[in-house]
Amino acid sequence: MPSEELTPRHLRLFTPREANELLPELIGLSASASEGARKYRDLMVWIREEQNLDAESRMAAQEDAERIREEVRMMVIQIANHGVEVKGLNPALLDFPAQREGQSVYICWREDEPRALHWHPSHEGFDGRQEILDPDNGCWEWCN
Repeated sequence: MPSEELTPRHLRLFTPREANELLPELIGLSASASEGARKYRDLMVWIREEQNLDAESRMAAQEDAERIREEVRMMVIQIANHGVEVKGLNPALLDFPAQREGQSVYICWREDEPRALHWHPSHEGFDGRQEILDPDNGCWEWCN
């Protein structure tokens, strides 16, 4: 599903502090994108299952769904323009590229968390998450 235009425009590496400073701005965008994705999915199910729609009503509903999908896509692009990867919308899941002790990793935030509290090696994904024990201990590198 990810396309080139949904990937970060510029390589940016975050420290945990930088990720958490940016997070309040991104939480609103990701919440709106999540809600839009839910509305899109619900509308598409309704269109598919509703037997009593005439052609004109079906076309109008499909146009509404396409408008919602485009709004969600634009919100994901806004997040990506900050250098952050959107890994999920329901639940919202954001990955902040980082370097930890010379290793390529992601600082990870999920919508039910108050801050970015975990990291994982870039090749392991969500299941490899580890707690950020001391965000300022010097093992985090950046080059912005």
